[in-house]
Amino acid sequence: MVEQNSDNQKLVRVRAHMQESGIDAYVCMHTDSHSSEYIAPCDERIAFLSGFKGSNGLCVVTKDEALMWTDSRYYIAAGQQLEAGWEMRKMSRDDDSWFEFLKKKLVAEQTVGIDFKQYPASAVKTRAEYFTKANIKFEHVENIADRVWAEPAFETRPTRPVNPVKVLDLEFCGKTSLEKQAILSEKMKDVEYDMLLVTTLDDICWLTNMRGTDIEYNPVFFAYLVFTPDCKKERME
Repeated sequence: MVEQNSDNQKLVRVRAHMQESGIDAYVCMHTDSHSSEYIAPCDERIAFLSGFKGSNGLCVVTKDEALMWTDSRYYIAAGQQLEAGWEMRKMSRDDDSWFEFLKKKLVAEQTVGIDFKQYPASAVKTRAEYFTKANIKFEHVENIADRVWAEPAFETRPTRPVNPVKVLDLEFCGKTSLEKQAILSEKMKDVEYDMLLVTTLDDICWLTNMRGTDIEYNPVFFAYLVFTPDCKKERME
């Protein structure tokens, strides 16, 4: 049985920030603002908060519990790595999902806080509808893990990489970036939108024919891309 009233100062500070933000449960995911599965050290919030270092984790903190969900690849590792005050939950039929747990845990008018930058818009909509039906609020909160990580009592957060990028030779890309942009422009004629925001790093790399090293073992670089079909050719180059 995990000791809930531990001396884990990270959890103490998380709960203090939760109280300041007016939320009753804080949710943190193992991802970044680009929905990446593999992330840079500066985005390893799950490892910082809980001690778990696997590539698939989700943390929920309430006033008296701290739970970390992961899949079957990591059950043994999580059991060994989780810090005091944390309890592992399985991403399987054996345990409730995180949102099922919170639906049972919270009462009407209480609030779930999550950094929407970590969560795809479609998922935000789905979960908001789920909690609304239970009369539970589902709101954006400035990432509490980031706030705690910035405090001097804890280890320094790694800086966000800004490594050089390079343009791949055409033999590795199949088409030039301009040719890919022309294809995208044609596709956008079939929809009602005038602008496309691209946040996933591999899609940005594909469209630009550029590669980077901002995430280890992944040839990507941190960026956001806004595309409009009527860009001038010289701008697209």
